[in-house]
Amino acid sequence: MQAFRATATLSALQLNPRPGQTFGLNVQPQDLIIKNSKPVVVDFTANAATIRAAELTGRDTTMTVAGDVPFEETGQARLTVRGNINLIILQLLNADLQARGNASMEATIRGSLRNPDVQGRLSFNGASLYLKDVPNGLDNTSGSILFSRNRATIERLTAEISGGRVGFSGFLELGTTLVYRLQAEAAQIRVRYPQDVSSTFNANLALNGTSSASTLSGAVTLNRATISPRADLGQLLAQASQPALAASTENEYLGSVQLDVRILSNPNFRLDSPLTTDVEVDVDLRLRGSPQRPALLGTVTVNRGQMQVFGTRYTVDRGEVRFLNPVRIEPSFAFDLTTRARGVTVNVSFSGTVQKLSVNYSSDPPLQSSEIIALLAVGRDPTSAANQLAPGMGTTGASSFVETGGGLLGEAVSQQVSNRLQRFFGATHVKIDPTLTGVDNLPQARLTFEQQVSKDITLTYITNVNRTTEQVVRIQWDLSREWSAIAVRDQNGLFGVDFQFRKRF
Repeated sequence: MQAFRATATLSALQLNPRPGQTFGLNVQPQDLIIKNSKPVVVDFTANAATIRAAELTGRDTTMTVAGDVPFEETGQARLTVRGNINLIILQLLNADLQARGNASMEATIRGSLRNPDVQGRLSFNGASLYLKDVPNGLDNTSGSILFSRNRATIERLTAEISGGRVGFSGFLELGTTLVYRLQAEAAQIRVRYPQDVSSTFNANLALNGTSSASTLSGAVTLNRATISPRADLGQLLAQASQPALAASTENEYLGSVQLDVRILSNPNFRLDSPLTTDVEVDVDLRLRGSPQRPALLGTVTVNRGQMQVFGTRYTVDRGEVRFLNPVRIEPSFAFDLTTRARGVTVNVSFSGTVQKLSVNYSSDPPLQSSEIIALLAVGRDPTSAANQLAPGMGTTGASSFVETGGGLLGEAVSQQVSNRLQRFFGATHVKIDPTLTGVDNLPQARLTFEQQVSKDITLTYITNVNRTTEQVVRIQWDLSREWSAIAVRDQNGLFGVDFQFRKRF
């Protein structure tokens, strides 16, 4: 048997996907077929098989394999693999790993099959890598990974993710249990969460541990946050209070990861939104839990500025959003706001969660809560006769109105009719003010359209539905933080321009 020798020539060799296997990225089963481009010649002895030259081809894939493969585990292997591959064939090994693009590979395998010594390099050029159930992947990936025995070391690897750039370093030990020692440094990454909010940040993260238990730690620095013009702060607060839906199936790659990431704001952090003006925000949060069940701890502090809540612009005297629940994301609020409407200075303080807000109103000159809420909700003048109770209405109706207004901040997300009107008319804010006026208590209705033309200019149009001749047009131009120019055409057709100066003490 020691003198046994033979030669085999394989004219056709083909590797096919498993029947019924599904693939992502619109990959078809025929795209993953690998076959030989010329006959494969193999020499056999009693101890090993020697591959003279095997050329395998597929879609944008060419590989050559040559060397010795021992039959015994203690035998010495000498195998060389070279070529260019289309990364879609990685789905043959793992259907959850969806990749596209090209990579070049050069590897040698030496030693026993029980403990082989793998040396080589895998280089990427413009590749894309996505993992199932992970929302963001890597695009335009370039760099190389070095293999040495059971360790894969990132020599140089950069990629694009969510509009930014990220660089990777570290190593991965291959075995029955994977061992992670990976670092990532990202710049100008953009994410959209919650709806209508886009954030840009830098990050320095590290993944350490094993495939059964690992920790993602580091720091994320917020550079900028942008709120969509169609958003309303009250609706965003309501969205933040809704519980996140747990994934129907646990992701095996993310289920073992624990989070310990600090989230801070850059000293030059910018909040861009038609809802806010000159807002200064400090963020100091810590992200804990797991990627599928995250939790936030810490505080977001609003130091100054103006914000729009349900169509009314307020000055922030004090504002905090606190995250105290260690098992889920549950914001609680503490805000003191001030606004001025129809010559009345109104202070609104609210605290608690969105589901359970405690709201307090006060004004100068002093008004009843029902009058303050009517003033804020629909702009009703508290000194006008239309604001008085109609005959036949008792205090019960006023109490009900106060209760309704008291839940205004917490329940705004349910105002579907108002949202549809805003989309239909293309206005930033739409108000309808039904009243009873005159000795006969005839119904009247005032319709207000408010449009935020730009960050500094607001256009307001008010009309009486029953008396279309009663129209008011108001344009406010915020020239600076202190000065505003206000042009008004009143219901009598008179036109005037006022300059307003604001000074906080």
